[in-house]
Amino acid sequence: MLDKIIEVTEVLNLSSDDRNISGIYCCDLPSNALGRLKKDNIWITVIASLGVIMTGLASDVSGIIITEGHRPTDEIIAIAKQRGVNLFLSPYDNLKTAEIIKNSVS
Repeated sequence: MLDKIIEVTEVLNLSSDDRNISGIYCCDLPSNALGRLKKDNIWITVIASLGVIMTGLASDVSGIIITEGHRPTDEIIAIAKQRGVNLFLSPYDNLKTAEIIKNSVS
């Protein structure tokens, strides 16, 4: 469940907090992630773009965590809200964020 992720990240959008987490995937290339993300994955990336939101939506991820303090524009956050994409921020790099998430949901 996303409650553990909510505890360790900044929430930008939470459309549904009852999504399961099937795994964690780290990748900064939306085109690569599109073929590898699985339903209900948490996607960890440094990229704060509309392409990331749309890839996450197409892959039906449980949420997207944007790392290293990168923050999407207000427009991108609004689109995530409109499309129902759970969106979080982490001040840490991808690896540290993945470790924190893994340890918090184990």
